[in-house]
This record gives sequence, structure tokens and C-alpha cells, in this order.
Amino acid sequence: MSMLEFTAEVRDGNIEIPEEYREFLQDIQTVKITLTTTRKTAARGMIAQLIKHPIKVKSFIPLTREEAHERG
Repeated sequence: MSMLEFTAEVRDGNIEIPEEYREFLQDIQTVKITLTTTRKTAARGMIAQLIKHPIKVKSFIPLTREEAHERG
């Protein structure tokens, strides 16, 4: 039994085998697949940018829970 490990993107439900492994798999009829997945967040654009790289402001004081609920 041989084991290969690589990272690939899923596109329309398909996983593309990297070029360097295709010849090795050419005569193989059956493989056992184990997937380890990561999910991308749905946040996009400016919100995603701010989540990844928040702007730090020295004078920032967050609202208390009560203050946040008073605004309505």
C-alpha cells in the first residue's frame, strides 16, 4: 500500500490530482480517500478585510452591553 498526501481545491465537487501524481496513479483502479477539510468564511469585501486586519485606535472604548442595548 502506498500513501500520497497533497492539498487541492474542490471545484464543482471535483478534486484535481496534481500533475506530479498522475503517472503514479495511471494503473491504479481503486483508491481509498480520506478528506480533511477547511471552510472559507462567507465574509467578503471590506468586512472580511477588517476582520482579518482590524484597525487599532488608541482612544477606542467599547460600549457596555447596557449601552449597546440603549441604542435602538
